[in-house]
Amino acid sequence: MEIFMSQDQLHQLLTALMNDASLQNKFKQTSNPEEAAALSQAEGYDVTKIDLLRHLGHTLLRLDDAELEGIAIDNNGFHLGSALCAPTMLSCFE
Repeated sequence: MEIFMSQDQLHQLLTALMNDASLQNKFKQTSNPEEAAALSQAEGYDVTKIDLLRHLGHTLLRLDDAELEGIAIDNNGFHLGSALCAPTMLSCFE
């Protein structure tokens, strides 16, 4: 039952991210999974770093090379908050 609740919370968070530029900007400011999870919880979503990482991992595995090119990698490396806000990541929720 707990897995379904966290999946529902994750789905609600991703839906909010798709529709709220301000929330996207907040996530883009996070620099690690712990910060992203803390922000999720501060925004009222019962989502853990494990939930976020699991979603990210499952989604990344389904992307082709061209889609992977657009995922939040810059001069500082991979950025979780920005990756979560990438259109490809938001549209891949199952």
